Amino acid sequence: LAQNSAGPGQHRGGLGTEMVFQAFSPNTKVTARNRDRTRFTGWGIAEGLAGGASKFLLNPGTNQEVNLGNTDILTMGPGDILHVSSGGAGGWGDPFKRDPAAVLLDVQRGWATLDHARETYGVVIIDGAVDLAATETERAARACAPAEGFYDLGPERTAFEKVWTDANYEALTEQLAMLPVHWRYYAKHRIFAAIDAMPADARTGDGSDVRQVFDAIVEEFPELRAAAAGL
Repeated sequence: LAQNSAGPGQHRGGLGTEMVFQAFSPNTKVTARNRDRTRFTGWGIAEGLAGGASKFLLNPGTNQEVNLGNTDILTMGPGDILHVSSGGAGGWGDPFKRDPAAVLLDVQRGWATLDHARETYGVVIIDGAVDLAATETERAARACAPAEGFYDLGPERTAFEKVWTDANYEALTEQLAMLPVHWRYYAKHRIFAAIDAMPADARTGDGSDVRQVFDAIVEEFPELRAAAAGL
């Protein structure tokens, strides 16, 4: 089970599973399917926090480590190591209300680290036992920040939606619908890359940035100019 992957909560989420493979032959092919939650994680609810992200790492912990994200097909060489872990489920309820004994049990089982127990649950464990007085002090000193809503979507999702607002998605849908079907995937990824590359203070979030990038792509390719002009 993947350490520290469970979404924190009064009742924590389920842990992700992990596997480690090593290749022993050149050109070893690995196919990966359903590699979800590498960025957007399982939601927490009712003050619970989102679960940990899934991981797909080549040669983890080395100077040759590569985060493969949602890669579908991978070629490995002799000695290469692949670490695959699924994301954890989101938690339910305030993590600081979790029974310290339950947090201790997770640490004893290797499912959570001492630092995670303290930082996430406010539980202080010393010499294999919960220090109840220190835990009470820790929790009182830094109560969890109030949730913005019933769901905690995780920091990556929250940051993404600050860029990709409803207005931007509406503009993207409108613009892509103007193109021949076989151009849409290409144009979509060009637009995503351009918006992501913009300085944060230059983004408007009102759809105009998407339309501007789309217009530049259309001007770049005569076939697209003709298609857009025909609508």
